[in-house]
Amino acid sequence: LAWLRDRAFLYGDIPSDVDVVYEAAANDGLCYLSASRRACASAARQVCSSPVVASAVVRELASLKGLRGSPYGHWDEAVDAEAFALILTSEIVRGDAVAARCASTLFALEREERIVASRHGPQTSVDDLQWSRDLQSLRDLLLRFVAKDSSRTGVLSGSEFGDCIRGGTTGWAPWPSPTFQNPVDDSLLSDNELALKQIVRTYSDPLDQQVCYLDFWAMLWVDSTLHKRLPPLHALY
Repeated sequence: LAWLRDRAFLYGDIPSDVDVVYEAAANDGLCYLSASRRACASAARQVCSSPVVASAVVRELASLKGLRGSPYGHWDEAVDAEAFALILTSEIVRGDAVAARCASTLFALEREERIVASRHGPQTSVDDLQWSRDLQSLRDLLLRFVAKDSSRTGVLSGSEFGDCIRGGTTGWAPWPSPTFQNPVDDSLLSDNELALKQIVRTYSDPLDQQVCYLDFWAMLWVDSTLHKRLPPLHALY
């Protein structure tokens, strides 16, 4: 509500048809905080950290009973701002619960359904401290990708993807960007740059050359949790 108030979208008024909409007497003195659906939708998109949650709020707004009609259409109708706040809070809490469940699944140290093994046979022991660092590193890499994907499309340009990978993980050390672009001879590239080039080629869309970082990260997560370790860069293609 503060977001709406600070932008002069919030009104304190007595709806002209309150007796019809709320089955109350016209002179009962009730005063409702109201805002247009459009303003509430804008607030949801700004306040919600996830576009999925924001979309859920906007869907609920579309069916929220209006306080009065508007000559400009459905989305300019006034709605009860407190009812909107309740919808917004409920969807944010629900979204946070889903995110917490996902995080506990993706980054849990122990999961019975996972097989502790290596590429070369059964693994007799797991370094729990290193594995916890690997999980944190996986989380940090995902956050790096998401930070560059403001539209939440799941894809990045090759240069943006490369910058995220060069930031390093516990599986491979960070390294600087090359001082040249598109060398004629791959022998001029470092081992890490060669590995990155192969990864970009594997996960690029052939039409627009965008790299699907979600596919790459999902593969990395499955490989890492299966073997209880982050693989080196050259093992990822």
